[in-house]
Amino acid sequence: MKVQQANYATLRRDLSSWTTVVGSQKVTSDEALAALSLAASRREAVRDAMSALTVPAAMTQTHTTLVDVVGSAAAAVAEALDALRNDQQCKQACNYANTESWQELSAASTGITSSYDAALSAWQQAVKATRKSGKSLVLPPRPKV
Repeated sequence: MKVQQANYATLRRDLSSWTTVVGSQKVTSDEALAALSLAASRREAVRDAMSALTVPAAMTQTHTTLVDVVGSAAAAVAEALDALRNDQQCKQACNYANTESWQELSAASTGITSSYDAALSAWQQAVKATRKSGKSLVLPPRPKV
């Protein structure tokens, strides 16, 4: 899970850096399509890898919440990508920062960041609690062979 969390943190930084570029210079629709396509597919891969992990029963809810937030991030980027593909204004050329899909992605990003931070914190607390409960288990005596 640490690998996937690190991968997702990198994806968040990359998209944040890219959004700074969008805000400070002209980004064409083709550039935006390429960046969003890559961002969406990589988020989906992280979500799928997280979802494939087996966690202790006590952590199922917090794990599912974390996976769902990463899935929401992938969906938000994919929706922005679809909106840009369907944006008639940008068929020829436009500055992506002026499009509705950019505005929607920017708005969704703030909520997703908050949700992810809360879900990650809850997940980390569940890990600590699960480890703590495992330390208090009394094991049966070793068999004498």
